[in-house]
Amino acid sequence: MSVSTLSLDTVEGRAFAVSEAVHSHAMEGLEPSPELLADAEDYIAGLIDEEELLQRTRKRYGLA
Repeated sequence: MSVSTLSLDTVEGRAFAVSEAVHSHAMEGLEPSPELLADAEDYIAGLIDEEELLQRTRKRYGLA
């Protein structure tokens, strides 16, 4: 499967998007918190959508 066929409507697509974001942060010397990783797992599983993931993250860091 090519990257261009991945969709955020699939578990595979969401997992790829999260892995790319984590990798990008790692390249900057950053590490995601366990809480963020748990929220990302909920997102990958389809339990929450992108908006909920953003809301949880913003709330965690006082940006809500």
